[in-house]
Amino acid sequence: LRPWIRNNGIDVRNVKGLQIERVNIHNARSGGFVVSWDSSAVRVNDSSFTANFFDGIALYASHDIRIERFICSSNQSAGISIDNKLSDTVFEEGVLEGNGDVGIFVRDSRDLVFRNLQVLGNGSHGAFLSHQALGSGTGCSALIFQVCQIRNNQGAGFWLASPAVDSPGNMVSGCLFAGNTG
Repeated sequence: LRPWIRNNGIDVRNVKGLQIERVNIHNARSGGFVVSWDSSAVRVNDSSFTANFFDGIALYASHDIRIERFICSSNQSAGISIDNKLSDTVFEEGVLEGNGDVGIFVRDSRDLVFRNLQVLGNGSHGAFLSHQALGSGTGCSALIFQVCQIRNNQGAGFWLASPAVDSPGNMVSGCLFAGNTG
């Protein structure tokens, strides 16, 4: 056994068209559910991603993904981690609770919807949106947060860490922020 080798619970790479339902990924040696390498038309329903070494859900360099009715809890890093030009993705009816770092991390991505999520009691910010370098065009644009509860996180409820020039056109609508320490 080589202890430095990491394994994701489910690792999707360059897949076009995938339906996943009712899975419980926990205690993976890396991420719970990871999508990358230009995957598209991925659907995940009624699933949980808990106590994984890194993130519950990590999505990179892909598009047209929909994740509904899900739980990301007690992961050592983020509940959801998004980076490297992810686009056209929807997260709906989910719980992100008690993750070691942020509930949601987003960088270098666009056209994402976060709807009816509960982002609760995470070790840092509820949602942290950033960029790779100022002026690099790697921020977050056209992200929509609708009817989310972002409560009791150990940092800001919502932190857009990029200037508007790097992360334009984002919207927060009908969300509740309470008890966040930042």
